[in-house]
Amino acid sequence: MPHLEQPKAPITNLSDYEALSALPIKDFITEKDGFYTIANLVKLNTDQRDAFIQQIERQTPAIVIDRKQISETFLGKLKDDVLLLASYASFGDFLLSS
Repeated sequence: MPHLEQPKAPITNLSDYEALSALPIKDFITEKDGFYTIANLVKLNTDQRDAFIQQIERQTPAIVIDRKQISETFLGKLKDDVLLLASYASFGDFLLSS
């Protein structure tokens, strides 16, 4: 197998990675106006989460976005808003029926 005997070198260029059909790089890396976004999925136990986020933010310029926390916060705020809206509707109903 002559192709195995050729010298090997690490891939250091993003365009070389994009040329590999086995790796769907475009699903994880996007670029717009010179700003790159890299998506990565990390599964951790709950007790490892905070230490991992602190380590990543301390050692790299990356910004960690916790989708689970964002979803929980969003749903909590949505629930509060719905309850507030229901309260306003009940108060308005009370005023109109008086």
